[in-house]
Amino acid sequence: MSSYDIIGDVHGSLDKLTDLLHSLGYRGDIPQHPDGRQAVFVGDLIDRGPAAAQLAIVRLVAAMVSEGSAIAVMGNHEFNALAYATPIQEGSTVYCRSHDNPLNQEKHAEFLSLTEAERQECYDFFYSMPLWVELDGVRVIHACWHQATIDEVAARLGGNALRGPDDIRAASDRSNPLFGQIEFLLKGPEVSISYLTGAPFYDKEGTPRHGARLRWWKKAGEFLIDFVELGDPTKHGDDFDIAPLRAHPFTNPLAYDSHIPVVFGHYWRRRNHHDPEWAPHVDDSYSEVTACVDFSAGGDGPLVAYRFNSGDVRIHPENYVVGSLSTPSSASN
Repeated sequence: MSSYDIIGDVHGSLDKLTDLLHSLGYRGDIPQHPDGRQAVFVGDLIDRGPAAAQLAIVRLVAAMVSEGSAIAVMGNHEFNALAYATPIQEGSTVYCRSHDNPLNQEKHAEFLSLTEAERQECYDFFYSMPLWVELDGVRVIHACWHQATIDEVAARLGGNALRGPDDIRAASDRSNPLFGQIEFLLKGPEVSISYLTGAPFYDKEGTPRHGARLRWWKKAGEFLIDFVELGDPTKHGDDFDIAPLRAHPFTNPLAYDSHIPVVFGHYWRRRNHHDPEWAPHVDDSYSEVTACVDFSAGGDGPLVAYRFNSGDVRIHPENYVVGSLSTPSSASN
């Protein structure tokens, strides 16, 4: 069996990535591990960081994949980049991800400042990224491992990867079953809450949300509040009433029920910067067989890896490796 270092959402944080790879023992211009370990990236290599850093990260990871020292699965930001570049049909000036939406323009601004040739280089690599991988003893996906959905997507695509622009078009078309399936795997499930709270909440970027991300990995809890992600409470409006969520009985219908460990990113966990002994917390970030490795590296958090060792059959919280924070090229955009 093999051993893996599964690395969270990088989001253009080049210095954090190079520091973490060094801490994990990877060396060389194309980093490799002397013990033959493989780095596994959970996706979201791009966006938030400076354009030059984003390009350098894609080139670094692509080179590691080519040399066999890494594997990289697709994140929703790689999918979004492909959708932004893909017209709804050949020759159309309308794209699968709208060019007229100011929020899209803002999110992609740094990446779009790359030259056309540089962006195409990135797109070519993004198409090579599988949506999920099942490795020796561990599964890796960007947001949510849901076996029924994975089986449906594999049957539809004939494998675990998007094959080209037609698949991007299908996965961007709300009337196509692939749309909801790819959303589920790359963004995770959501549950409607505004009918209970009386108003939307606001996510970390200030966008109003009527549906909250569901902690699909979590089993323990009695009420809806135990299972939903509500962003930054300081951004909630005065008309947002959290009390009904604390009283609404809830059983997680998507709780991961396999004995095979799965590692994922996407969920923007937060660390306590004032606690020198800080470590990821059970239920919030991991369970016996699930581990999240996204700790907001695209913002003020560290880049985090989980070391899955040959023969492991469950998650060991001491195997988290937390990278440094003081890295100038990692500033959020």
